[in-house]
Amino acid sequence: MHHATKRESGYARLAIALLFLVAASTLAACNRGTGSRVAPYFTDRPRTVLAGTVVDGSSRRIVSATVRLDDAWSTTTDAYGRFEFGDPPSGIRRLTIDAVHATATGAERYGLTTFTRDVPAGANWNEFPIPFVLPDLTNAPSADVTIGTATPAIVLDARTSGVGPTLRVAAGTFVERSTQASGDFRIEVATVSSRDLPAPLPEVSNGVLLSTRVLHVFPEDMTFVSTAASLEFTNELAVPVNERVFALRFDESTMSWQNVGSAISNGTTLLPESSFVTRGGRYVFATVVAATTLEGVLRDLSKRNVADVFVDLNGRAARSDRDGRYSVGPLPAVDAAGTPLALTPRIHGGVPWAPVVYERSVVAALGATAAGTLDLAFEPGGTTRYFVALRGEAHGSREVRVGGSAGGGSVDVSGPDGFGTVRGLSAGWTNAMTAWSEGTKYFRGDAIGEIIPGRAGVDMQILVRQEELRQGELRGQFFARVLDARTGAPMRDATVQGNDDPTTQSKGRTNFFGELSLNGERFGVLTASAETTRNDGRAYRAAQSVTKIDNVRIEFPLERFTRIDGPVSRAHGSLEGMIVGTRPSSERRMLVRTRLTENDWFTLALGESVGDGDRLPRNIDPNTTGGDTYRLGVPTGRAAAIAVEGRLVSGKFVPERLGSRTFGDVRSGTPILADITLDAGFDRAVVVDHVASGLDGRIPQSAFEYKLGAMIADDEALDVCPWSSGVEIDGDRVRVYAPDGNALLANRRMLVALRASAESAGVWREQEAFVPDAVVPFAGLLPPPEITAPLPGATTESSSEVTVQWSPMTGVDWFELELVLIGARAEDRIWRVTLRGDVTEFRFRPLVDTGPVILGPGLEYRLTLRACRLDRGPAFGRSDLYQRVAGNLFTFRGGHRGIGARSTVRQSFRTP
Repeated sequence: MHHATKRESGYARLAIALLFLVAASTLAACNRGTGSRVAPYFTDRPRTVLAGTVVDGSSRRIVSATVRLDDAWSTTTDAYGRFEFGDPPSGIRRLTIDAVHATATGAERYGLTTFTRDVPAGANWNEFPIPFVLPDLTNAPSADVTIGTATPAIVLDARTSGVGPTLRVAAGTFVERSTQASGDFRIEVATVSSRDLPAPLPEVSNGVLLSTRVLHVFPEDMTFVSTAASLEFTNELAVPVNERVFALRFDESTMSWQNVGSAISNGTTLLPESSFVTRGGRYVFATVVAATTLEGVLRDLSKRNVADVFVDLNGRAARSDRDGRYSVGPLPAVDAAGTPLALTPRIHGGVPWAPVVYERSVVAALGATAAGTLDLAFEPGGTTRYFVALRGEAHGSREVRVGGSAGGGSVDVSGPDGFGTVRGLSAGWTNAMTAWSEGTKYFRGDAIGEIIPGRAGVDMQILVRQEELRQGELRGQFFARVLDARTGAPMRDATVQGNDDPTTQSKGRTNFFGELSLNGERFGVLTASAETTRNDGRAYRAAQSVTKIDNVRIEFPLERFTRIDGPVSRAHGSLEGMIVGTRPSSERRMLVRTRLTENDWFTLALGESVGDGDRLPRNIDPNTTGGDTYRLGVPTGRAAAIAVEGRLVSGKFVPERLGSRTFGDVRSGTPILADITLDAGFDRAVVVDHVASGLDGRIPQSAFEYKLGAMIADDEALDVCPWSSGVEIDGDRVRVYAPDGNALLANRRMLVALRASAESAGVWREQEAFVPDAVVPFAGLLPPPEITAPLPGATTESSSEVTVQWSPMTGVDWFELELVLIGARAEDRIWRVTLRGDVTEFRFRPLVDTGPVILGPGLEYRLTLRACRLDRGPAFGRSDLYQRVAGNLFTFRGGHRGIGARSTVRQSFRTP
């Protein structure tokens, strides 16, 4: 090893200093020549973190609930129902969870609740071991009352299937609220299971207390002033006649249950001996029964013991030790009649595990209950923070795909500042990538980082550059990159083969990065495949083939299941309001989107999602309710909401009037109260030439539908109307109608998508057109492909090899062939193939021995063939157009390709 002398060390320090100054100057000035600016950078991660999870009684994660700590610190729950506070103050703190504008799946409604919790000092991570559980108020019994006015007699029956509580408020009762001086409010009651007690019941000397389900009275800050309300329960505890039970109320300030009265059993009902409900909050009845302790061992799917996993039940929690062992108790073993109880603990990974929640049930035994060994999908996890930078500046509002190799991921639009955070990722290698096109320019950036178990996560800089789409090159060897088709996560251990021979030795498995270098058959068939398994054991067998290609580098997007189930809803704001100016007997549609680029809009028109837009909740939706009020999830960041009113003609929607609202910076958990006024009619004619004559004779002209977008800025589009009827045919032209008179949309360039489809003789056909500007001549529709073998509904000769043939076509740049298993099966199977436009057949054969089996005997498959033509974009007009598309199947897709026309044929066949 060389040791620097003092003289060398001095020069080294000077060189480093000069290098630092040069680098700093370069970063600060890298601003397209417009002046100095500090380059984007990550702030330090917090030294300590306080974390928790918010769920409902069905263990569904509540998304975008606002969580406040002492009303001074605020955050929101993510798509997994988790919240985190960085560097929180220690000591006894008030924790408020406001889920009024939150949801789990889009069909629920929640309230606001308050707790007091002790926040310890010193530890890097502190996590509440028991999730915060809120009841679903969607169908909760309720009553509207007025402060200062005596109530009528109120009966709130919260029984479910005849079991549960009933709250009775006597006539003449007065109510107050600490957060409201006057006016009206609504009393609501709902229940959660006794498993979801927020804290353990008081200890007793001769056993343990068994409670009824928990009655939650909202709002919690309500007080009955003159007369307490009366509470009764059905006798779900099996208490003998004339025996008494305790009545308990949860005290949020002390986090303990207080004895507030008693009730007596008449055999079927627990009747109160006094009225003791003086305020909102949680109430139970409880009786003494024999106790047990729940014990078990937790392992992951590799049968390794897992530590630091929480097991909670009835307000008590335990954390598994390094041997995976846990012990929770004392717990009730029997009901009041001595019948053994079913214990259903909630098992969830705290830090450092990816956020998963499981439930398992076991019959209790006196003294100790053995739950045995459970093998569950626990994965070390962490968080990825990223920023997108272009030419040294943060570049926001771009779709970014982030995915972990083992599980978790997100397809989101970065914030205006270019930054984003993705939680719920499994440990391991993680991809973060973005790509888009602007006219003939193509931009791409990706980064890969490793989330190391036990650490908070990884920060990644996505440095975007303008580049050429990778061209075809003269090589026999190719470099494969296999990615999750949705998130871009690297897929480890996927099989890649260099030709279509099942016995070929040109095969291999991808590494941690989803990559493999392999010899391939030039202009042959290259295939990547994988079989993945969901937590419930269902398998997904997927393959992606590319033919007639000579690219050095090829992306293979594959569908997959992950060991960590993804979230149902994404983080969102909540838009509530009314459509103003509606007409009787009309139909209404709501379009709520992130602010789109032109090519993003065409991505939607192609049937793909932008930024996990399909995961936005729609609690109240005029599309389905037929009403004029809405409560809809809004994407975070820049967003827009369009209300369209029309009528149904032969069951199809015809737009007539429109209203719009745009939002500049929507934050998770933010309530947005905004009405939308219908202020523009669809009176402006937009004409597209060279369309009608290209319609296939088996598709009627009445089948035409259209979708509109509008360019409201240089590269910003709004989704104007859903797929709608009302297309007029004028010779070879089609005429559709756009809104006119709306201040935001008047005189804007309109984006048009057209489609027409029909089914005959067992074959479904569709033709589509995508027109960025009606002024530019359209090149015409593509005719539907004609599959000549196998015939629709036919049974093939072989169950392991099927050759698909179709008639030659002209004007096609490439084909997409898809084979999907249909019917009730224990697995999903899909095989996608990308083919050059001059190809007329493809043979589905068995894959190599390490690949999955997709064709099999006695099965039914759906066969889809799409013909595509480019009319614009970075690959348009290139001699190697097909190679540029086929080599970049993941990053160069959707509307960014510049598809001008697409036609599809779909039919089915069976194997013998």
